[in-house]
Amino acid sequence: MKAFLVLVILAAGGWFGYQWVTAEGAETYDASADSEVGSTTPDADETAEGSDHFGAALVASDRERAGRQASGSERSPRSRGESANGASAQRSSGGNGAAAEALPQAMRDLRKRSDARWQEILDAGENPVTHADTVRLARDYSRVLRATYGKPGLQAVAEELLAERLQPLADSLFFSSAPLRDDASGFVQSHVVQSGENPNDIGRAYGMSYQFINMLRGADPESGNLRVGERLKVFDLKDRGYQLYISKSEFRMDLFVGDIFARRYDVGIGEDITPTPAGTTHITAREREPQWTDPKTSQVYDYGHPGHIIGPVWLAFDPKIGRNGLGIHGYTGSGNAVGTRESNGCVRMRNDEVRELYNILVPCATTRDGRFISRAPMTVTIIE
Repeated sequence: MKAFLVLVILAAGGWFGYQWVTAEGAETYDASADSEVGSTTPDADETAEGSDHFGAALVASDRERAGRQASGSERSPRSRGESANGASAQRSSGGNGAAAEALPQAMRDLRKRSDARWQEILDAGENPVTHADTVRLARDYSRVLRATYGKPGLQAVAEELLAERLQPLADSLFFSSAPLRDDASGFVQSHVVQSGENPNDIGRAYGMSYQFINMLRGADPESGNLRVGERLKVFDLKDRGYQLYISKSEFRMDLFVGDIFARRYDVGIGEDITPTPAGTTHITAREREPQWTDPKTSQVYDYGHPGHIIGPVWLAFDPKIGRNGLGIHGYTGSGNAVGTRESNGCVRMRNDEVRELYNILVPCATTRDGRFISRAPMTVTIIE
């Protein structure tokens, strides 16, 4: 009988404990506007390179998604946990068992406070992903996630946090047109379209691309059509900017928008003889359909040529990272785009996902007199 009780206790304890080439094609630059790229209204008939990912499909499904989020039943397509309706919240309190104890005490306390607030919102019959405290929760949980970086023992904690908290919050904030008009922090704002405005003008004012503006309104990223009086969800990003964190050992990249987690992507990195360098840098060019120079033969290929292998997007790194010609791009060559060490030092992404990233990030350029200009900061941190 004692042995049986011991087995039961052990089984119960186990169950509760489980739970980031050169850029030959220069970015179009217009210094006459406010030193921003592409200051004219985008033509509504232009083909959106990212439209296969964020065009018709988003237009068709956004109302349905917003409704599911409002009811608390939205399920993140990139997460393994339950939706934000509280099912997973009931069993998630402070992290993944004993592994969470490896977090710094301040981060453990922050996680517990955030979980307590999450539960209070649920108990009041409201949804944490569409609440006045949504941004605060997303920012605090994002701080906890960053505390797990470079610590292999905390991978399970990070995965749980992503699935049960951060991805549902990110989906509601950054990938839905559903408004969040009661944001207590002021990060999420509501812009009412005035006569003569276009998505690019509005994006410039907030530190956003016009593509991102359009995504948030459930429109094709390249659309130029706005209705006077239309209310748009926008973010205050001119100073907060965008952050990319790349883990070489885990072959993944996390995108943060204004220091709030938005998306996790799989990536490929440099092979051993041409490794992707670790360190901190920033995006210095953002291009579609770039030319590519083969580093081994110096042959220049235009986008669409069979010999062109870097896909539809080029996001250049500042060469101060240690090597010239590095950046983030898609991949159309042989072999694997992600999950391997096969590149010449660049960070490879899937083509549809690098289009998505392009649409979210902002125009930037270096002027002929050497000044770098961007609508908002775009930093990149690469760790081993």
